[in-house]
Amino acid sequence: MPIMKCVWDNSHKYEVSENEQYKTLCKSCYYNIYMKHYQSIYPFYDFVKNIKAIRIQHQLKEMIDEGCDFKAEFDLITNKIKKTHMKCLMDGKEYYVSENEEFRFLCKECFKKYYLPLKPYFTANEIETILTGIKEGGSDIDAAFEEVLKNAK
Repeated sequence: MPIMKCVWDNSHKYEVSENEQYKTLCKSCYYNIYMKHYQSIYPFYDFVKNIKAIRIQHQLKEMIDEGCDFKAEFDLITNKIKKTHMKCLMDGKEYYVSENEEFRFLCKECFKKYYLPLKPYFTANEIETILTGIKEGGSDIDAAFEEVLKNAK
């Protein structure tokens, strides 16, 4: 079995089977760190991508006393790292984007379902206007979308 280093702190190793070499966290860190503290804030991919900053934030969080003067500065840093909470235009599901991606108005599923088929025919602003019109129309969203797509072709 291959042995991997856990990317949470690189201090310990764990075994994975031959088909699990993609795993970046050991089971303990996955459940005790990611699932317990960060799952509701970050999708796993973003967690791994920003793991150095998150690890520093996690260490600081453990050291800070609630009455500490440093807490205000810590909160400011934390808010810069955090993602922006968004609500999908089409299905209303909540999702997170980084602060520089606040222009995203669809979750990943709706992006694939509604945005990508219209992309060859319309600009991003036009697509947002079309989808807003479909949503506000109150009729069958999928049927209205298919009609728009058919007319675009």
